[in-house]
Amino acid sequence: MLVYEEAWRIVYDATSFASHSMQSAASQTWPVELVERVLPRHFELILLVNFFFLQNLRMERVDDHRIQEMSLIDERHPR
Repeated sequence: MLVYEEAWRIVYDATSFASHSMQSAASQTWPVELVERVLPRHFELILLVNFFFLQNLRMERVDDHRIQEMSLIDERHPR
C-alpha cells in the first residue's frame, strides 16, 4: 500500500504534460453543486487532489492569478 504522498507523486508525474486538449477552451466543466450532490465521494477526492496540486504550485512560487486559473475547482463563485 502506498502512502498518499507517494501515490500523488506517481499520478502527478504521469499526468503532467502539455497538450492542446488540456486547455480550458477544450475542457468540459460541471457545476460544483452537481458533482457534490451526485458524486459526493468523488468530489471529496477531487478536492483533495486539487489541494495537493495547488500546494505544489505554491511551493514552485506560481503567482496567485495563475494558480486560480489552474485550479480544478472554480473558486471564483463561492458555494
